[in-house]
Amino acid sequence: MWTFAFGDLRTAPIDFKIPFGHGLLTDPDNSELLRSIKLFIALQTIKTPGAGGTDIDPRAARQRVRYAVVICDYLLRHFRRLSVSKHGFKSMKPDALVELLIAAKTSTLHVNAYEWPQTIFQLSKVDLSSANTRLEPTSADLPPELALRPDELLDADWSVALAVRQTLWEHNLYYREPPINGADQYRLRTRSVLSILYSHTLGGASAQLRIPSLLEACVQRSRKFPTHPPLKSRPSGTRRFVRHISEVLGRFRWLEEYSADAPSAALARLSETKGAIRSTAAQGGRTGTLAIEHTFDCLRLSIEFSLEYGSDLLASYLAYSDHVAGNVSRKGKPATTYPGDDFGERFLVGRARELPITCWSVTPKRIAANPDNVGLLQTLLTLFGFYQIIVGTLTARRASELIGLKTYSVDDMSSSTLSFSAGKSGTQGIRQRMNRPVPFVVKEVLGTLSDFQSKLQSKGRLSRTAGLLSPPRESAHRLHAATKHCYAVCFDFAAAHIQNTTGVDAVRIRQHSLRRFFAMLFIWQNRIGGADTLRWFLGHTDPAHLYHYITEVTPGAVLRGVKAEYIVESALDESLNYPELRALLVDRFGTPDFSLLERGTLVEYVEDLILDGTVEVEPQFIEVPGLPRTEILIRILGKALNAHQ
Repeated sequence: MWTFAFGDLRTAPIDFKIPFGHGLLTDPDNSELLRSIKLFIALQTIKTPGAGGTDIDPRAARQRVRYAVVICDYLLRHFRRLSVSKHGFKSMKPDALVELLIAAKTSTLHVNAYEWPQTIFQLSKVDLSSANTRLEPTSADLPPELALRPDELLDADWSVALAVRQTLWEHNLYYREPPINGADQYRLRTRSVLSILYSHTLGGASAQLRIPSLLEACVQRSRKFPTHPPLKSRPSGTRRFVRHISEVLGRFRWLEEYSADAPSAALARLSETKGAIRSTAAQGGRTGTLAIEHTFDCLRLSIEFSLEYGSDLLASYLAYSDHVAGNVSRKGKPATTYPGDDFGERFLVGRARELPITCWSVTPKRIAANPDNVGLLQTLLTLFGFYQIIVGTLTARRASELIGLKTYSVDDMSSSTLSFSAGKSGTQGIRQRMNRPVPFVVKEVLGTLSDFQSKLQSKGRLSRTAGLLSPPRESAHRLHAATKHCYAVCFDFAAAHIQNTTGVDAVRIRQHSLRRFFAMLFIWQNRIGGADTLRWFLGHTDPAHLYHYITEVTPGAVLRGVKAEYIVESALDESLNYPELRALLVDRFGTPDFSLLERGTLVEYVEDLILDGTVEVEPQFIEVPGLPRTEILIRILGKALNAHQ
């Protein structure tokens, strides 16, 4: 049995005593294979093999170990077809690793490794009498909610699903949630089900597998204030994911460094084809640039909400945190719930009472009682998402630079500059300490958060090393660790609130989007030193690379809109000499006085010109020793009109 700990991060234990061939993987006859599997998993935690190996980031190491366990389960489940023997991986079929990488590209790696969901639909044929579920079997009849056939299900499919539901019910693998419209809701105990189905695997019991909805009896709730943001996650089959799996598979090559046989033929075939497989995977990667109008709406709503409710919501949290710290549960831990109905009256401060907050954190019972119940915790996550939008848009920092902000970063902001560690390493891998100017509203937000954490520190509930943008945890007496995941969750809560407020479908907001938005507007305004100033501000080195960074994932419509705005601004500015451009617009609108026309009409027409290729706008980067500069050229039918420096 192995257990892993990566700092504060842990993974589920790995029990190597599982079936293999006619015996167990831990049998002496299988010692070579077992050693190779253990080496393969352990090698995921270092950068290079041998005595000089360097540990990698704990979070990345944990994720790679998880992938390695899934890969081992895949190979062991299909060991005969893939020629995995008791002597190790040396005789593995040449196409075995390519097959795994293709499964990663098609998002079927976990599905194929555990034959999901086919396995669960075979459950009614499996003898579970010896299964260790730690749950007492039940003799009660199947509830009517579980016996009710969904309308869209065919008779043949329903007979299988009903048999599986009956088996799961008899072994007490359902739990009941509060009723909706008088009907009880039943969900599966996912971990218990997986531990039964995959007790013979290394990692199936902790795999990320989705329970088929037809095995549960529950209504999808529609709520004005969702408990979790209604945003879809990215598919796993992106190029980045394929690259990660490719790196994990590459550790097979290192087995020879530790006197174990590597699958040479399979590795050679993988090297030949992995580039082609990755190039055909979904693009994924960084989040694209948001539409200008939507980003401005997000920023405006974020500032308005933060100014109206921010300080009072933080004060409300401090009041509730005092209550939690002063009440200890029977287990000796701080109580995290308040059973009274006067939550708002007792804990909410100032304008926070104007919000429909009724409890600390919404629960299924409260949702069933009133779908519009709102928790203080969810509102705080939304508030921190708004703080992230404000700071992220107006500072254009990398996500890692903002996540790494500490209270001492703003201890002295009298000069309105922000101190932070650069997100990318400089010489010899050292992260440079940088100072950049910030606008007043960012200074106010960071000052508010610094004061908030100072109060927590004075109460002994926070160390000085906490992340400045770390939101409260559900335990109510601690803050979350500053991580990318937590940062993304707050963004998603803010996006859900913006969707409810504006009626526009929620858009995925990430720091890359906000950073590109800032950069794109700056470079097309071409002010205050143009691209060179922006390059210094963002921390880039090459102006041409900077422009590529801005436009590489910017949707065409967004980029056309920015270019059209620039052209119209240039046409309206009489101090600039653009005769061909002005002639083109006069010919279309019949007047040289463009101020008489609606700006939106001008912009739409210019966008059409850009779309059909009549007009082009591109920056030109001119390198002169000691005097780098940028010119933005407007061309009609390939002819440069003028250069605006």
